Amino acid sequence: MRNCSNIYKKREALFKFLNHKRAFEMNFVWIFAIIVGAVVLFLAIYATSKFVETRRYEIDIQTSNKLAILLDPLETSLEMGKSSVINFGSEARIYNDKCYTYGSFGEQRIGVSVSSGVGGKWKSPAYGKPLYNKYIFSQNIEQNRQFSVFLKPFKMPFKVSDLIIFSGEEYCFIRAPEDIKDELKYMMKNVNFSESKSKCPEKTKKVCFEESSGCDISIYFDSYNHNTGYVKKEGQTLYYVDNLLYAAIFSSPEVYECNIKRLMLRLINLCLIYKDKIKILEKKGCTSLLDTHLNELIILARNLEESKDILIIKEKANEIEKINNAAICKIF
Repeated sequence: MRNCSNIYKKREALFKFLNHKRAFEMNFVWIFAIIVGAVVLFLAIYATSKFVETRRYEIDIQTSNKLAILLDPLETSLEMGKSSVINFGSEARIYNDKCYTYGSFGEQRIGVSVSSGVGGKWKSPAYGKPLYNKYIFSQNIEQNRQFSVFLKPFKMPFKVSDLIIFSGEEYCFIRAPEDIKDELKYMMKNVNFSESKSKCPEKTKKVCFEESSGCDISIYFDSYNHNTGYVKKEGQTLYYVDNLLYAAIFSSPEVYECNIKRLMLRLINLCLIYKDKIKILEKKGCTSLLDTHLNELIILARNLEESKDILIIKEKANEIEKINNAAICKIF
């Protein structure tokens, strides 16, 4: 009986509480305040995260544009190369995955994503302005705090442009020829040299000469002076002449092949300028035998489909160089 009485008293107290209007109103106020507070907090966090994302995107675009500006003073002379090191305040990813061959010169767009402790570490890259007169050779994505930049002129036979080799990865060159070793050891801070693959530092890309076993990149020469040959990497064969060797070593196959085509577009435009120069010289009584040869060079450059075709174009360029050097009225 006592238990039944206790249960009855508790039930009666509960009914009184539920029927108490003021108690119900008080609970409703608390529930409403919690909901409103949660909504306000959510909106504040959302607005802050959007602001941070927008600000990061703006900084990445500015960094991409500044990167292009930093490369301007590095333009080379006809023969010499130049190098530099670009440091970021924190780890960064450089995206070189937008290369196009339309128009008169084609274009490249370089994307940048700087790591951050706010939000996700990496955001989608922000791409700067299109580059029409720069030929940047690198992997599709380079990641580091410090990047090595190495420039070499590209001639065919006159100077066409500078090859900009941009790299953040570490490389190990195994038994490199002395001329290549001398070229790179002061120019690229991220290149090591070794006499055997086993002595290469860990997590470095192995670059081998006339060998493929256990190598990430293999180089094969067509001549003793290393001016022509091909590079095997990522299951593809990239043909090179002269300083394009370095471009083939340090860039992704897609970047390399695209920039070769862009260089040919620039070569065509320069040939047209030199043809106009021949007409000016002829008016002054100085004839040139190069007009027909330049036309042939234009056709070869226009028909280039892959890097292998650069070998034939180089032969024609060498022929034009010999004729120009022997002429009284030189056009370049």
